[in-house]
Amino acid sequence: MPEGDSLVRLAQRLRPVVVGTLLSSSDFRVPALATTDLAGAQMSAVTTRGKYLLLHLDLPSSTAVLLSHLGMDGSWQLQYLDDADGPTHSQRQQHRNRPRRFNDPAGTTRVVLTSPTFRLVSVSLKEVHLLTPAHTERRLAFLGPDLLDPDWGAEHLQTALTRMRAQPQRPIGTALLDQRNIAGIGNIYRCETLLLTRIDPRTPVGALDDDAVSGLAGVLELARALMLANIDPDPPSSPGAAGTPRSASSRRTTTGVTPDPHAPFGVRVLDPQGPAARRLLLRGTAPYWVYGREREGCLRCGGPVRREDWGDPGAEERVLYWCPRCQSR
Repeated sequence: MPEGDSLVRLAQRLRPVVVGTLLSSSDFRVPALATTDLAGAQMSAVTTRGKYLLLHLDLPSSTAVLLSHLGMDGSWQLQYLDDADGPTHSQRQQHRNRPRRFNDPAGTTRVVLTSPTFRLVSVSLKEVHLLTPAHTERRLAFLGPDLLDPDWGAEHLQTALTRMRAQPQRPIGTALLDQRNIAGIGNIYRCETLLLTRIDPRTPVGALDDDAVSGLAGVLELARALMLANIDPDPPSSPGAAGTPRSASSRRTTTGVTPDPHAPFGVRVLDPQGPAARRLLLRGTAPYWVYGREREGCLRCGGPVRREDWGDPGAEERVLYWCPRCQSR
């Protein structure tokens, strides 16, 4: 399932292309929206909230939000209509007023938004809704603070801590995945953060204090730092413009860290553009400490990585990777 940083990167890719454009047609392949026509709507913004993508639309007499959740396998795909492999200018002119349908033999497409220059296609979405801005806020009100909120601060951290502490006996390993506590973090960052903090996933939330270096606050701040290291802090503002890549590689990684006694759990996340992170990349350092490493072993200690399906009683289980040797706290 895409995590919060995946959604932020998606929004960063879409924003310079779609914002400000007028839609020439729309094709909704979900029953509730089958008759919806967004032709003439202007795409005014692309934002994220946790694992949700929000496409903001200016309609002739109102505003709306196309809210989607990618779920386990969903995606939004941007197709340029004026690239070398696409239709010629004369072909686009000839077919401008004809309905355009995206070839979808598997039947997984849910929404197709078309402008004169691009086609935005969603595939295998878990959820898609067209809502008013007020209804969108009500629908997302259950979410905890977004770890990647640009305005993240002490108030957001305190809200997340309060929500997590409402269930002190709950294991930290499941509390971190509950989007009602903290939005955006997913299974990869859950596993990697707990490895770096050396905390057993079954440790009750109540067993951790709120210390910013060695407690629950430190866990959240470390998870946030790992996620921030995998997004672009200065994304391009126009198609083709160069941003400042947050990572020296396009792949996600959590291993670009260094010891620092003043950082949460003594772990400081490296600047991905700094020389230390680049040296790790050149050495071919593996991207994860324990996630997906049940055959290779823990990258930190070399010990066996345990893989198990695990979750709250009665709830959906997720695959957990952890190192019993490192995570003894």
